[in-house]
Amino acid sequence: MNKKILLVDDDEKILASYRRQLGLRLELLTANNAEKGWEILQKHGPIAVVISDYKMPGVDGIAFLERVKEIAPDTVRIMLTGYADIDMAINAVNQGNIFRFLTKPCPIKDFVYAIAAALEQYRLICSERELLEQTLKGSIKLLIDILSISKPQEFNQLSRLRNLAKRIALRLNVEKPWELDLALMLSPIGLITIPEYILQKRNSGEYLCPDEEKMYQSHPATAKDLLSNIPRLENVAEAIAYQMKNYHSQEPCSGLAEKEIPLLGRILKVVLDFNTLIKKSWSATYALDYLQKNADYYDPEVLSALIIEVQNLKDWSKEAADGRLIKIKDIKVGMVLLNDLQDDNGLVLLPQGQEISPVLQKRLLNFAEKSRIRDTVRVLEPLGDKAAGNPFGEN
Repeated sequence: MNKKILLVDDDEKILASYRRQLGLRLELLTANNAEKGWEILQKHGPIAVVISDYKMPGVDGIAFLERVKEIAPDTVRIMLTGYADIDMAINAVNQGNIFRFLTKPCPIKDFVYAIAAALEQYRLICSERELLEQTLKGSIKLLIDILSISKPQEFNQLSRLRNLAKRIALRLNVEKPWELDLALMLSPIGLITIPEYILQKRNSGEYLCPDEEKMYQSHPATAKDLLSNIPRLENVAEAIAYQMKNYHSQEPCSGLAEKEIPLLGRILKVVLDFNTLIKKSWSATYALDYLQKNADYYDPEVLSALIIEVQNLKDWSKEAADGRLIKIKDIKVGMVLLNDLQDDNGLVLLPQGQEISPVLQKRLLNFAEKSRIRDTVRVLEPLGDKAAGNPFGEN
């Protein structure tokens, strides 16, 4: 576990004393002012514990530790002071979230005990965060696997859009590309609440009565409700809620239009509309032309980025339609079916356009082992690299 300690005090004698007494026992870093402390925090981080004197020239300990909280929220903060001022203590707790106060002069035994307690607190914070992240990763994977099986018609091709969405995110300097990636993959999740006959009518281009259309149009809001309570997915849920929102319209229910709509939602709108046209077997050129003719529906910057990146990804306009014929036992995760996959009785198990996930791969191999599935299938390799990213890392 990380055990770096940063001690900030403008008194060089105090710093030298602690280095002499603790330097062999702890990984101790020191700074004689706030600016140097922030520099060390960013250059040598992560730091487990920061201990700061209260009274320093320029920036006092409260302001320093408040900034530490912003830079490194997991770092445990301790205040070292020679003043017994209740107002100062209240401000330190409220603004800097101080873990503990130490008064000068502080006996070395008490100082070491406070550091040990702070290190244990840091360990607990990190353990809780890691547990949350692992749980969240598993939950997201489960959602995507269930979605790929329960709604294959709506889920297919989304995986192949990830590289396109990633490139758009990079072009538009999206701060956290992983949020767009998840929003794209989870965008159909609200459809699990829509009756199957409505989805079939929608996919086949049949007329939906007003009540059916209203129900279908509600799926983004339903998805937001399903996802908004999951920690760290608030922006993802918000983006999905606006996946069908036209850029230049203003709906009474939200009042949002144009740049007020979250950027991730604006990107989802144009990417998913492009995907809808491609699913209808439109060429990329024809699809882009259609989007441009309806440009009022889209953020012009996002639409421009989509056009550029689709043109850069030559495969969109000249896919290897024939793909290659492989045996079921050779199917790999990421391959895309170029025709319906049927069992021996002609029942469609997976539709054309479905990308193979780890769960689907295992399912197909089990079918093949029992000889209940046709031996070969025509597939297309994934387009480029995937935009998997790290949802919990720095992006």
